[in-house]
Amino acid sequence: MKSLKGKITLNFIIVITILVVAGFFGTQMATTKLKMDFINSYKTSLLLDYDEMIKSQVQSSVAILEYFYNLQQAGELSEDEAKYQAKETIKSMRYGTEGYMWIDSLDYTLIGHPMVPDKEGTTRFEVKDPDGNFVIQNIINAVKDPNQNGFTEYLWEKPQDVGTGNLTVKRAYSELFTPWQWVVSTGNYVDHLDNTVHNRTVEIEKNINAVIYTVLSVLLVLALISYVVAMLLSKNLSAPLEKISSSIIENEDGSISIKPIEINSSDEIGQVANKLSILVEQIKTQLDSTGNISHNIEELSRNFLASLNNSKNAISEVSFAVESISSGASEQAMETERGATRALELGEAIKTEQEQLSYLVNEINNIKKIKDAGLSVIEDLKLKMQETNKSSNKVLEAVSTTSTFSDKISFASQTISNISAQTNLLALNASIEAARAGDHGKGFAVVAEEIRKLAEQSAESTKEIESTIKELQQKSYFSLKVMEETGVSLQEQTQAAEASMTNFNSIANEVDKITSRISLLEASSSTVSSIKNEILQVLEGLSATAQQNSAATEEVSASLTNQLHNIEDIKMSSEQLTYLSDSLNEHISKFKI
Repeated sequence: MKSLKGKITLNFIIVITILVVAGFFGTQMATTKLKMDFINSYKTSLLLDYDEMIKSQVQSSVAILEYFYNLQQAGELSEDEAKYQAKETIKSMRYGTEGYMWIDSLDYTLIGHPMVPDKEGTTRFEVKDPDGNFVIQNIINAVKDPNQNGFTEYLWEKPQDVGTGNLTVKRAYSELFTPWQWVVSTGNYVDHLDNTVHNRTVEIEKNINAVIYTVLSVLLVLALISYVVAMLLSKNLSAPLEKISSSIIENEDGSISIKPIEINSSDEIGQVANKLSILVEQIKTQLDSTGNISHNIEELSRNFLASLNNSKNAISEVSFAVESISSGASEQAMETERGATRALELGEAIKTEQEQLSYLVNEINNIKKIKDAGLSVIEDLKLKMQETNKSSNKVLEAVSTTSTFSDKISFASQTISNISAQTNLLALNASIEAARAGDHGKGFAVVAEEIRKLAEQSAESTKEIESTIKELQQKSYFSLKVMEETGVSLQEQTQAAEASMTNFNSIANEVDKITSRISLLEASSSTVSSIKNEILQVLEGLSATAQQNSAATEEVSASLTNQLHNIEDIKMSSEQLTYLSDSLNEHISKFKI
């Protein structure tokens, strides 16, 4: 719907529909919850009443057992008589239509049962329902466990359902009679409780449905009334608005004509109509003023475009010149950087040469140390050789002296040998003379014999001495020859040491010259390095200046480019302004007030 009346009516219908649906479902949910709460409460109440009923029946049976027990205690009945009469009395008790009692012992033996008397005296420990629950065990355990309060549930067949497999929930209550250790129980099927609850539920649902239908009818009546109110309200609102809409007409040529708005109403819509009339007059005044301003803007825009074109041409020429300067500055900066790079490479080469010179100086200093050590060693060797030469001369003299003494000893040995021979001869003559003298010459003969033996010993000793002297003379002669050769060798070694010392001194002189040259090279290298640093500083300054010039020219070029773009933008804006001015004049001409 395009009309305001239709929209208002539609909105009212949507709102009322939502309210009706929400009310209906809300009522249904609330009543459903109330129904469930009531059913649960009602079922719980029925179950509690049933529990109280079967509990009171069991307690009455226990009171009967108590009565017969008291008779036994009083001596009026024996124990067997009391138990028998009590059992028969319990078996005969009935309540309701199907209620009865039975008795079990704590050892699961059936004491009395009105429905199965043939099983009395048998154990029922293994009796269980189709779900596997041990019925009698659970009943006895419910009596023993105070938390279970004596109640149990199990599945069992009704008398009319025996053999059919139809099972019904049966709820039992049991209580222990301690003196005889009997457990009195009763139980009934509780399906009638479910039937009672079902019937009550059906009755409640009928009442709830009646309430829901009533609420729905009321909501529908309210919806109808609201629809009528919406129609009347939308008519009162839309009529003045239609008059306002009809006062503004769009002509076939696209122009808009506005007629005076006549609404005799003092409500909000009438006030809006009056203010719209005032607004129309103000719009007419503003349109006339805007038309004049638009013509003036159009004229200024055209003049401004002409000025922008002239500025654009001038800036283009300046930008071209700046780009040429920037290109030259960039090339200068690149050449300067290239020179700085070469200077840095030269500095690295100079640094490497300085390091090599330093290494060479260190090596020369090591050579000097080695030379000084060699000279010291040669000097020591020379001194040692001189001392050795002196010692050799002394040994030579001693050997010569020994040879002289050995000659003298040889001469003395020959003399002793001659004396020994003559003594031996004299001893022989003395022995001959003693033999001639007979007994008077025996003592002299003994002396002569001893002298002869001494002469022989002297002769043998003299031979040994001569042999030793000859060997000593031979060794002395050999030692003389060795010492003479050693002396010659020592003289040659001394000459070689002196020559080595001379060579070492020459090497030292040459090393000193090389050291002097290296010092000059180091000084020169330092000077070159200093000059290189100055060149680098100059090149860095030139490079920085060139980069600044290049950056400045680039900034100027960028600024000029931005100005050109701005001029283009301003030009486009001016053209758009001219176009908008024309368009504004065209639109203003469409308003006919």
